[in-house]
Amino acid sequence: MQITRFQHRTKLGIRYVREYLLDEVSEGYGRSYLPSKPLDVICEISYVCNLECPTCFRWTAKPDEHELTADQWKTALTRLKQWLGTFNLTFTGGEPFLRKDILEIFRFAADNGIVTGVVSNGSLIDKELARKIVASGLDGLTLSLNSMVPEIHNKTRGTNGAFNEVMRAIDNMQDRRGHFYYRKYPMATAKTPMLHWGQATMYKALSTLLFRLDAAREQPTSAGLGRR
Repeated sequence: MQITRFQHRTKLGIRYVREYLLDEVSEGYGRSYLPSKPLDVICEISYVCNLECPTCFRWTAKPDEHELTADQWKTALTRLKQWLGTFNLTFTGGEPFLRKDILEIFRFAADNGIVTGVVSNGSLIDKELARKIVASGLDGLTLSLNSMVPEIHNKTRGTNGAFNEVMRAIDNMQDRRGHFYYRKYPMATAKTPMLHWGQATMYKALSTLLFRLDAAREQPTSAGLGRR
């Protein structure tokens, strides 16, 4: 299982390197070769969300009868794989884990050599779901963390319990480490913005997050600073 996964990631890495080298030797918009196929595909698998972020409208969406079923997603992924070969697939939402069949879709993608990640608010990841996520073959899990200050995170997420929920998700994913031979998957990343933070506050928040993720030791989880 882990050897196959390593092979898929290696093929994808080679595609990234090849594209980078071609871009370096070719002027922008002046390529003499056919445009390469996409390396990354991002799919909004559901518009439904269980948080109420004031900067987003997804939480106002109702379940859509026209959302693709699991079988329809499998057909779409099969066609993408036939066209692209190995590629990087990211599922977003809404909140992807509100779909009851999301793990089935992850498993299908993994079994077909697709490097797969998901962006989640973490609110639904209890210990049981964490176990199932690891078993699904998912390669990457990104948890959105708007602030290490609970009140700020909760305000920007629109619910009072959002901070504790994402911290619980981090802890539950950490508890699943050590279950694989080659490398611990999925790689979980907590993303938090730096906007309007003083330097001291930023360092304190990052140190707290890294400690929470147990980053002082070799572990399957990494912390990243980004914008979303």
